[in-house]
Amino acid sequence: RMVNKLFAASTIVFVVVINYLILSSKNLYILLPIFLVTYGVSRYLLGRVFMTRLSFFLTLFFLLVTFQTIFNSSKNIYETLVTSLKTVLQIATISEMMNIITKKISMSRFINGLFFLPQRAKLLVTITFSFIPFLGALDVYKRKVNS
Repeated sequence: RMVNKLFAASTIVFVVVINYLILSSKNLYILLPIFLVTYGVSRYLLGRVFMTRLSFFLTLFFLLVTFQTIFNSSKNIYETLVTSLKTVLQIATISEMMNIITKKISMSRFINGLFFLPQRAKLLVTITFSFIPFLGALDVYKRKVNS
């Protein structure tokens, strides 16, 4: 029982540390390999799910480039492209990492890793995580309607 809690707690610590590194990194040469590894793991574990999500991230990239070009004229086009690519890589990597974790680790096991938190904090996390299946079902419904 304690081993399961420690595994879940170590998973949470790992996710927090990796997400911090991703968000604090501004180097494209660090972000790109992390994204590619996350993409490979996602593709291997979840199949073709990521390809539909990739179109969203490409759309986000073009929107960021457009808004950066229009509203931030102090940067040249190269800086705009790099800044937008870094932002999209950060969002995509964290999103895919959380997608993998929620698909492969049960939420009850994940919540058990929060044994060190007060009861109210665990309740808040549980309520937050209870919305994840609803969002997944909404995504499946949208894909079926669009097919």
